[in-house]
Amino acid sequence: MDWLFSSDELIFCAGLPMVGARSLTATEQSLLKQESRMHFGRALALSLIAPVSVIFPITVSASIDSSAAQPEFLDDVFATFLILSIFLIAPFSLYFASKAFERYRLIRRTLDAGVVRVFEGTSNNEDPTDTVRRLLLKKGLFSQTEAGGERIELYAADDVIYKVNGRRSRHWVEITLTMAALPPQSPAIFGAPIDWQLPKNDGRLVRRRITSGEKDEILSYARKIRRGTWLQILFGLWLMASLIKAIANSFGLQPVTSVQIGIVLASIGSGVWFFRQGSVAEQYVDDAEGGWVVVLGAQQAQTLSEEEANFTANVEILPHSGALWIVAGKPAAWRRQKVSN
Repeated sequence: MDWLFSSDELIFCAGLPMVGARSLTATEQSLLKQESRMHFGRALALSLIAPVSVIFPITVSASIDSSAAQPEFLDDVFATFLILSIFLIAPFSLYFASKAFERYRLIRRTLDAGVVRVFEGTSNNEDPTDTVRRLLLKKGLFSQTEAGGERIELYAADDVIYKVNGRRSRHWVEITLTMAALPPQSPAIFGAPIDWQLPKNDGRLVRRRITSGEKDEILSYARKIRRGTWLQILFGLWLMASLIKAIANSFGLQPVTSVQIGIVLASIGSGVWFFRQGSVAEQYVDDAEGGWVVVLGAQQAQTLSEEEANFTANVEILPHSGALWIVAGKPAAWRRQKVSN
């Protein structure tokens, strides 16, 4: 299955590398079939609740109206129930129905593939960007004191936890995978220029050249930031326009005045945000074009993170953006994180 492996990328989950896939046992397939039927039934039932909750008070109210005399308060009761159905019961029913149907489809995809993905190895808590590991610790799926190898299994084509260290998770946990370009196996190491501004250290700074794959990955971050900037600006303009309209209505401002205020604030806000995000993207471009990462020893890297990281091995950083690149021989967890569809 082509989606299981990538020849030019590393795939990690909570610091554990992907080692392949394993076939589902007959018992697992039976249990998953039961779960898929349960989720499908739940989705169907919840989907029916939405229209029934709206149709029921209308039908009952109409039938009562056509009958003999009735207490006047019944009209208020049915009207209240109808409002609750339209704005509360129906939307929530449809929301939970969609979640149940999503889980049904996820399990069916895994049953059709007949496998789960396996991530296995030794994890550590040195990477301050590893939010997935912190999530698993918070939910009790990992233990801070666990020693030795760890194992995570994900559903076939969706980034959702199936098992952790051989145990089914009681929680439905969606996670993000770290996908990073392959680093060189035995990189050549060079001395770093004296004028590079880096944290105070006791040893000599060294650097290595990035691979073409790493360069493409770094440039992809710059492109992503620039694309996202325009979406953020458009959202900010919409939000600002809504706020200004509300303020103008509250204080009785003239339309021309409110438009002028909006243009000034929008110009300043958009310009500042565009310059800030453009500067961040340009730092990644400089990292890619420079073609180097800085290699720091464990002691040298202690001041890189605001949190207490307690590094025990070499750390690589991008010199211009200052982003963590490799921690203890593994790609930093933030890199190209994605959730599968």
